[in-house]
Amino acid sequence: MNTETKIDKLFIDVRNAFRLLKEYQEKVLSIVYFIKEKTRCADIINGEKKYSCPISMNANCYNNLSKDMWGWDFLYGYQFQYNLGSFEDESRIVQMSILQVSDDGPYLSHSDKGGKWIDVSSFASSVESHSYLVFYVIISPKGGTSNFLLNDDSFMEEYLSSNNPQKVLLNEELKELQILNRYELQRFASLESTEEVIRKFGKIVLEQAQIKLFKDDYYGGL
Repeated sequence: MNTETKIDKLFIDVRNAFRLLKEYQEKVLSIVYFIKEKTRCADIINGEKKYSCPISMNANCYNNLSKDMWGWDFLYGYQFQYNLGSFEDESRIVQMSILQVSDDGPYLSHSDKGGKWIDVSSFASSVESHSYLVFYVIISPKGGTSNFLLNDDSFMEEYLSSNNPQKVLLNEELKELQILNRYELQRFASLESTEEVIRKFGKIVLEQAQIKLFKDDYYGGL
């Protein structure tokens, strides 16, 4: 295979990758909105790009660019946080977010190089890595302040590199309970399996906080 043929094949792979990412991101978005509809949260969904910087606009509505930007800055679906909103339950506020982690390879990396977040050769292999939706709930008193763990880089690195998908944390000082559980994206391949995840996470929150996060029909027999 000559050099020109190799380059042609490379760009065929690039085009296929972008087309696949388009379908993938629309699928994830539909899953998130389906889950949102099953919660008791009343607010609209908003989101935040994670892992790398969003591309901001200047006063003329052009995107601000620089020559040292990461390729990840252009790929919003690599890691994205969906805030599903909140609701009141007696004297408590319940907030739910979903974190899309398309590749935990950087978190599983054993590289101690400073550039491990941008050096894809240092990532754990694609076969060893995973794609997740992380369900995240904060339950706190009305008028209280929240310590939002999805914004804590050191916590998230420890959590996403751990073998334990579930984390339940109680902050006695803030009277705040936080619950995380991550589910591999293949668990959402069908309506039935997606609803099974909802039931399981709803049961975790009910057991830990005595709160029904989802609508009543997910709690049959409980």
